[in-house]
This record gives sequence, C-alpha cells and structure tokens, in this order.
Amino acid sequence: MRALAILFLLVSLNSSAQLILSGDITYKHMSGTTYEIKVTAFSDTVYPSGDNCEILLFFGDGDSAMVPRLNGPSLNCGLPAKDGVWISGHIKVNIYYVQHTYPGNGNYLITTSIPTRNNPIVNMSNPINTPVDFSAYLIISSFFGVNNSPDFSSLPIDTGVLYQPFQYTMGCTDPIDGDSLAFTMIPCLNTTGYFFPPGTSVNPLTGDLLWNSPQPAPQPPYDYPQHYSYAIQVTEYRRISNVYYQIGYCMQDVFVDVLFSVSIPEFENNFISIYPNPSAGVFNLHGSSDIRLLEVVDMQGRVILSSANISSPDYVLDLTGQDDGLYFLRIHTGGGITYKRIVLAR
Repeated sequence: MRALAILFLLVSLNSSAQLILSGDITYKHMSGTTYEIKVTAFSDTVYPSGDNCEILLFFGDGDSAMVPRLNGPSLNCGLPAKDGVWISGHIKVNIYYVQHTYPGNGNYLITTSIPTRNNPIVNMSNPINTPVDFSAYLIISSFFGVNNSPDFSSLPIDTGVLYQPFQYTMGCTDPIDGDSLAFTMIPCLNTTGYFFPPGTSVNPLTGDLLWNSPQPAPQPPYDYPQHYSYAIQVTEYRRISNVYYQIGYCMQDVFVDVLFSVSIPEFENNFISIYPNPSAGVFNLHGSSDIRLLEVVDMQGRVILSSANISSPDYVLDLTGQDDGLYFLRIHTGGGITYKRIVLAR
C-alpha cells in the first residue's frame, strides 16, 4: 500500500500543470562547428497549464528542431523525453539538450519560446498569454576562435521583502574561455507593457540585480507575494591584440517574489559563493556559518550526498566519485533554503 501511495503521488505530481518562471540558453563547443545547446527552464507546477516534454528550438541558421527534455524520470513523457526534476514541493527544473552542426562561420541567434509565463506578473501586461522567450547569440569565427557561453550558478528564483533592499546574486562566470563579461538589464523578451520597477538596476561587472526598496505594486491591487520578472543580458568580450571584441551573448530570465513582511522564504539567495564552478570534483563553499543541512541533488532528483550542521563559513564539497554533469545544491540555513547550480566536469 505504501509503494502504491508513493507511486500515485509521483504520478499526480508529474501530471500537474506548470507555468514557466525563469531560465536561460547556454551553449558549449563540441568540435568543428558542432555545439551542444542547453535550455534550462524553471516551472511552477501548481497552476493550470500544459507540460513541455519537448520544445521547439531555432538555431539561427534557418534550421530548427523539437528538443526533448532529458532530466528526471520517464513516467509521462514518451522516450527519449523525460519529466523534469522537482527541486522543491512545486518548483521543477526542466533541461533540454541538443547538438547542432552549423554550416560554417557566421552569427547565429538561438531562440525558443515556451508556454506559458507565470501569472500575474506586476511589471508586464497579460503574462498568462505570454510565452517565456530565451535567446543566446553565437558567433562562429576563425578570427575569434572557439567560444563557449558563460555559466549560471544561481537559481534564477529569489525573494525580496517590501521596503527592504534586495539583491539577487547571479553568479555568472566564463570558466572555460575566461572572456570578459558585461551585464545589462533588458526587458523580458517579446512582452507587452513591460517596465522596470523604480529603484532597480544591474551591476554591470557582476550581474547582480539590485532593488533599493521594493514598493507596493500599482493598480490593479495584487495579492502578496507580488511576482516580478527581469531579464539580464550577459555580453562576452574577448581581448585580441589589446582590442576587445564582442563575441556573443546570452540572457537569463529571473523571477522575483516580493513578500509583504519578513518570513522564511523557500528560495533565499544568501550570498553563498561556490568556486571553482565548474570543477573537476572539489567545490569550495563560502559565506554562511549556519548551514543546517546541505544536500546534493542529481539530474534525476535523487539526493546523492548530504551533510548536516556545518558551522564553518568555509566548507569543501568533494564530488570526485560522482559522474560528470549538472547538480543542484539545496542549502538549508536559518534564513531559508538556497539553491545553487554546480557543474562537475573533468
């Protein structure tokens, strides 16, 4: 009976609908003009909408493909597509991978449009009928050499409090190529009535989203928490013979909840830094002396390692015995739960 109840719960969860909260597109050079393109989308499965076992991806060279989701179990989606991974009670991470070979040198705008955006969103019109669009700009050039997009280490879901300063720490780096990065806040792609709330800005050197003092949303009245969406563009520059050239960009769509008063948020970005990331096996965590529970979650949603009551602000996480790939850290502190993305690559 217990096994049957667990199976029923899993099927119920996977059958639940979802709305897209945030995400990004990144790319990695494989060989020649072949690139691996990854779309990461975070969804809320509480509200009614359709699941996305596969998405339509445009490569920017006139070609496109239906790309399956490749993380999680296979209960509802037909193989090779999978169901995604729940990283909390109703938040799911959906990862879509594909390799594509481009015809040669050129500039390629990679795009996708995934239904449907979370609703309501204060700083745009009609979000429930607005897909979430992600893009990345790939330049293949013999002069520039091989390029890989930056990596995002922070979960693009965060929580602020009314009238209190807010900061979302992006944690974006370019560990493979070491190119210079510049960050700009842009309107979420293909939205209507979009506006930047007063007092918001992005640190051009780090990509951190700053909000001086979140204010009550304008009319019509919104319940709390109030939902906001932001987009941050990351532009890469490469130095060649003392000249900096723009060699590509990507963007991250970020979802922020604003609470009416202080409470313990499920997603709290509490400035825990992780380095190096990606790593060949050993990660250094710094920034919190009150980690009550640290869990490492793999792409199938399994907790593969956990450690309790970490009181030192510096902690070494050793994953040398694990397979290469993407993992999530679920970090429980006195201030809430923080999620981080780490990449194990040898």
